[in-house]
Amino acid sequence: MRVPDRLIALLLILVSMAVYVPSIEGEFVFDDRIQIEGNQLIQRPEYFGKALRSDVFAFRSEAHLGGGYYWRPVFVAWLIANYRMFGVEPAGWHLASLLVYGLVVVLAYFVVRRVGGTQVLAACAALLFAVHPAHVESVAWISGVTDPLLAVFYLGSLLLLFRLRDVPTAGRWAAALGVYACALLAKEPAVFFPLLAVAAVRQRWGSTEEGRAPWSEALRIAAPFAGVALVYLFCRAAVLHGPALYDAGLSPQGAMARNFLTAPTAIIFYLREALLPLWIAPAHPLRSVTPATAGLNNFALPLAGLVFAGLIMERISARDRVANFAAGLFFLSLAAALNVAGLGQENVVQDRYLFVPLLGVTVLVLCAVEATLRRASGENRQLVSGSLIGLTAVLAAVLAGLTVREQATWSSAEKLWDAAVENDPHSTWALLERSQLNGRAGRWDQARLDVERAYLLKPFSPEVILHRAEVAIAQARYAEAIGDLRFFLEKIPASADARTKLGIALQGSGQYEAAISVFREGRERTPVHYYGFTQKMAIVMAQSGKTAEAIQELEAVRSRLSTDPNPDSRLGLKFLGFLYRQEGRGAAALVSCLI
Repeated sequence: MRVPDRLIALLLILVSMAVYVPSIEGEFVFDDRIQIEGNQLIQRPEYFGKALRSDVFAFRSEAHLGGGYYWRPVFVAWLIANYRMFGVEPAGWHLASLLVYGLVVVLAYFVVRRVGGTQVLAACAALLFAVHPAHVESVAWISGVTDPLLAVFYLGSLLLLFRLRDVPTAGRWAAALGVYACALLAKEPAVFFPLLAVAAVRQRWGSTEEGRAPWSEALRIAAPFAGVALVYLFCRAAVLHGPALYDAGLSPQGAMARNFLTAPTAIIFYLREALLPLWIAPAHPLRSVTPATAGLNNFALPLAGLVFAGLIMERISARDRVANFAAGLFFLSLAAALNVAGLGQENVVQDRYLFVPLLGVTVLVLCAVEATLRRASGENRQLVSGSLIGLTAVLAAVLAGLTVREQATWSSAEKLWDAAVENDPHSTWALLERSQLNGRAGRWDQARLDVERAYLLKPFSPEVILHRAEVAIAQARYAEAIGDLRFFLEKIPASADARTKLGIALQGSGQYEAAISVFREGRERTPVHYYGFTQKMAIVMAQSGKTAEAIQELEAVRSRLSTDPNPDSRLGLKFLGFLYRQEGRGAAALVSCLI
């Protein structure tokens, strides 16, 4: 008996959300803390336009203008909308993420149905996709919603592509290209969708016709999508002040070599995570491969393994259009994750990068299982369907258990960074994050242990030096902090953060004039922080007995302190009011607080 597709879709939504119920109690972790709690660009309506036209992390950049890798206005709009609804209560954010995830699972089901999968195959694939623990990072972590958002528009574009290929009306073209534009504006991997479009038309995915379509037809249909991608890349380069495809310290040739040499290891990693998800973690001990480090274990053997896996995939998909689609979806949706040159030496692989490609692996494996069952049962369809459902049910139960367990990792910052350091003890990034977490909690001795470990691994890392100085300041080891920060500013003299910490260290050691000089120089070198440095300089002046000079400095910029997006600037108004009260100028203090 055939079950209505709508009923299956409803059941898939319920299962996908039920598995992630524990995540609703999770806290803001990792980027959530700065992207949501500390991001004025999504909190204050006057900055919404700037937020949508800027890098995702523009709120912490020098001029709130970008300069990073990520221009994702759909994601930023999602942050704005959720903040308006839920504020800083994580439960609402988690629930919204689950709703998006449920929609992704339903779209996955209908995509597999459209490319020719039986109802049983599509339902089994969508169910395994829904409960797979590789998705925990993308679903249980609030800021990981970029992957479900991308998947909604990516899979939606694929379904619309199938429709417009059948009947290419203007309305269908507009819908397909519009949804694809949203996919691009949600996350960068969508830029490879035109290649998937070529494969979809060429291989006749989602069609009842036999044989391959002409190249001319495939390129004709894919060309408008490629045009939208080119417009997006142009806009992205304009927003980010450059293509922002790899680390600034790499040459184009060096980036290409690193991507090529690391690709076999990365692909094998993702296949392993998909087929045997026992090593799910926020950090993995895999580093990018360079010409200097390439060898047997990190290139030759993974390449051989990749060739072997490719031969198996080719054999499975050679005579099965659904399996052919699955292999294409896996490789073409994983392509962006292979740009490891844009990820640095660490964080070369992440579980969340497997989000969309996992659907391809799942369908491919089920196609192989279904074909084996058909041969073993003599083409008994009922037996094949029953066996496939039974195997899927058992596997789904196991995967769901792993998924529920792994959600605990993302439930709090402490658990997250403990798990990251445990799985990759040589990760400078994880050590630094845990050190900063301990610092915010006032556990400075523990913070020092982690930052010193990170310093031994990367003694010239700007992030490590800055945090090492911060820990030293908190522990009143001012001479050490001053030494680190002066060394840092010799290399990066325009760093407002380093200059701020240096001024604080000098202030703490009683060197008030030197601190004032550092803040004054900071105003000259980084004008965008002029008002923040003025506020800090005024505090040191008042502390050293120069109250009148402090008031004079703050009065000179008072009209701008209330409008500058730097939080330190707004604190300057409160400090001015405090100084007025100290001087017995109560009325002036009241006016200062009202501005």
